[in-house]
Amino acid sequence: MLRYNISLLLVFALPATALGTTWIVQPNGMGNFPTIQAAVDGSINGDIIELTDGYFTGPGNRDVYIYQKTLTIRSQTGDPNTTEIHPEGDESNYHRAFYFENLSSDFCLEGIGITSGFHDDGGAIYCLNANPTITNCVFGANFAWDDGGGAYLANSNPNFINCRFIFNEADYGAGICCWDSHATFTDCEFWRNSALLSGGGLCGRSYSNITLENCIFDENKVVQSGGGIYCREASSISATATTFEYNEAAAGGGVYGHTARFNLGECEIRHNSAASGAGLFISDPDSFAVLACTFHANSGNWGGGIFLTNSGTSNSIEDCEFTENHAITGGGLYFTDYSSPSITGCTFMRNWAGDHGGGGYFQYESNCIMGSCTFFENTASDGACLALAMESYPVVVSSIFSFGIIGEAVYCFAQPGNPAFYCCDVYGNEGGDYVGCIAGYNNELGNFSADPQFCDAPIDDLTLSIDSPCLPGNHPNGSNCGRIGAHDLGCDPAAINSGFVAGKGFILSAQPNPFSSTTHLTWATPESGAARLSIFDIAGRRINQFEFLGSIGTMIWDGTDSRGAPAAPGTYLLQLEAGTTRGTKRITVLR
Repeated sequence: MLRYNISLLLVFALPATALGTTWIVQPNGMGNFPTIQAAVDGSINGDIIELTDGYFTGPGNRDVYIYQKTLTIRSQTGDPNTTEIHPEGDESNYHRAFYFENLSSDFCLEGIGITSGFHDDGGAIYCLNANPTITNCVFGANFAWDDGGGAYLANSNPNFINCRFIFNEADYGAGICCWDSHATFTDCEFWRNSALLSGGGLCGRSYSNITLENCIFDENKVVQSGGGIYCREASSISATATTFEYNEAAAGGGVYGHTARFNLGECEIRHNSAASGAGLFISDPDSFAVLACTFHANSGNWGGGIFLTNSGTSNSIEDCEFTENHAITGGGLYFTDYSSPSITGCTFMRNWAGDHGGGGYFQYESNCIMGSCTFFENTASDGACLALAMESYPVVVSSIFSFGIIGEAVYCFAQPGNPAFYCCDVYGNEGGDYVGCIAGYNNELGNFSADPQFCDAPIDDLTLSIDSPCLPGNHPNGSNCGRIGAHDLGCDPAAINSGFVAGKGFILSAQPNPFSSTTHLTWATPESGAARLSIFDIAGRRINQFEFLGSIGTMIWDGTDSRGAPAAPGTYLLQLEAGTTRGTKRITVLR
């Protein structure tokens, strides 16, 4: 009978990485190898090279070339602030930390800081046909004459996790420049990088695909385009839950894109500045979708929130908020040259334009379709909500244009025709509601002018009260328009005035109030199950009560007590009890 050494078989069955050796490299050369390059040359696939604390400098610890190896190079402590590679490059002596070529994603760089690299491309790292995984690294104060102060990627698909790019400089892509590469960034930060031309934080060119999740671009600067990100030449950006703030550029303070593809979701774009498109500049896009993003307090000359040119129709802006953005023209939006995306479910609040279009400005046949949007307290001399020029005829459906400051709701010039409005509420605008190019629309095609009854606009709550004319079934002319505006039912303002707000979804309403014969009581509770509606006189005596099951209900009260006798004229309190929640509302009976 053959006998096998089971332990030996198990060893041979293990993957190569499990057999790797850990080699120690120290800054003073006293480890297993004298330098990082020596350790790389002396290692085999699966080995780990561990760097101890300190600064690694000089030959062998810079310009480290790694070709077709599967290694892990990491700091011993995991702290990139105590384990640093200093290439010490300058204008006369080009040096970077690493040159990666033909590496798989199994190659890992972890917990290392790189500073003072200086090269033509890729001040700290150059990747060619390389797909490394780089985690918890810091790229600080590196320089490239051309592209990629922190890193340059060519035909590479790296994955960066929890990395920081700070104080790097380059012509293009001060933090990173991607060329025909697919790069992924998760939990990364780009802070105070500076590009002479474009891409303060990151640059994507020539068919690059860049994916960002939960990243931050903060205080990056460029002379020309893309303070945070610059993307062009059929490249694409897909960003989720990413913040762009306090970035600066001539065009595209937060993000700039030309002939590129964009997909931004749940991003915060705030306090950026640029002459054109302080938040976002998009030109000739292959496609773009901006979903559930916030544009706040961006400042520029044209388009505080978004500048869009030559975009076509197959693009969308959905469920976004534009608040307190400033521009000379187009406080929230500036669309020009056949830019006609769909805009749905968006809020434009307290944006400002010096001349035209506090909420937005559309020109040169920019005929977008706008639906279910809310404009509130936007400011402009002409067109507090919207300004339209040069044959731009948007189709506007189920939207609120309210409380505009200085200018009329919609202003048109050089327009032989008019925009199309359906089921809109235009109300309270200082310069006029249905005037100018939308004169004659009031009480036609489902349009009307009435207070939309926001829940608490002074604290930015633009949800609708239960009696709002913009809710389904409340249309003043009986039109079947559905909900109008970007926000749904949120409160009962009468209940708020009496001090009763038990949380979103807890509603108690009486209409009319005061009343003489009957009033319509409506309630909604955040808890299902048994609930009780009681009516007390001003002395605190219960005169009637009603019990019900379920979270919502409605009834007509005829002003009688529990015996059927008419209640005396005066003030009464409604009290709604559901589970552990209780609230009251004041009502008045007239006779």
